Amino acid sequence: MLHNVFFAIIISKISYAISSWYSFLVKAQIAQINNLFKRAFKYGYVKFIITVEELLASYDDQLFIKQLMIIIYYRLLILTNMD
Repeated sequence: MLHNVFFAIIISKISYAISSWYSFLVKAQIAQINNLFKRAFKYGYVKFIITVEELLASYDDQLFIKQLMIIIYYRLLILTNMD
């Protein structure tokens, strides 16, 4: 239960637009966020340790897949309307 709440509140706040603001973080700030995730695991709020880098990679992949699906959809739409 705590795992779901932590992801719904904390992870969603941190991961919001992570690909745009991640490059502005310094190593100390990244370490602070990663330490927050380690403490959350230690106290049982999450089932596994997460890192900022993993969040960035997963959200970049999701964004890429969404954009790819939109491109495929519009190409198929154009092809079906050409008939």
